[in-house]
Amino acid sequence: MSSFMLNVTRYRHYLIVLAALVIANYVIVPLSEWQDEQKQLLSLIAKKHDKVSELINNEAVLSNKANIAKNNMEKMLAYIFTDEDEAKFKLTAQSAVESILTKAGCTIERIGFKGSTEVAPNVERWSLELRYKGDEICVLDTSRGLESTQPVIRVDEYNINHRGLKKEAMGSFNITSEVSVWYINEKPGATS
Repeated sequence: MSSFMLNVTRYRHYLIVLAALVIANYVIVPLSEWQDEQKQLLSLIAKKHDKVSELINNEAVLSNKANIAKNNMEKMLAYIFTDEDEAKFKLTAQSAVESILTKAGCTIERIGFKGSTEVAPNVERWSLELRYKGDEICVLDTSRGLESTQPVIRVDEYNINHRGLKKEAMGSFNITSEVSVWYINEKPGATS
């Protein structure tokens, strides 16, 4: 026999172990990893199936909740400014405040937007600072007007400064107040 065949017979156990390791490394391990991935994928698909089945089974409940939410949204829109863009919203809100102050007989010194914070997706709360002068009727009518207007204008701070009060006549008040208005920057149901 040749020396090669003699070495093969002598080291055949080592060759069998080597072949087994090669098969395990390049066939069995990747196959096992693929099988684990398939099990995870199957588990995820099963969970998705269960969720979809639950949604289908609860279609009536979900439809009822959607209708309630839609009705609540329609009611809420009466209390929120819903202009197309921010500039038009600011003009509308400022005009509403100016109208209230003018009807109350106040002298407007300044109306300015201070900034906004997002309170919900597409809903922002804007703060306005108001400075105006007037008598006691102006103060009372402005308070009533701000509290009763729609869309809602909420009074956050209210500071009144008065000098020189006389018994015969009420003097002039200087009023600084901060109010909040809400703005929905995308119409409900609109797609972007």
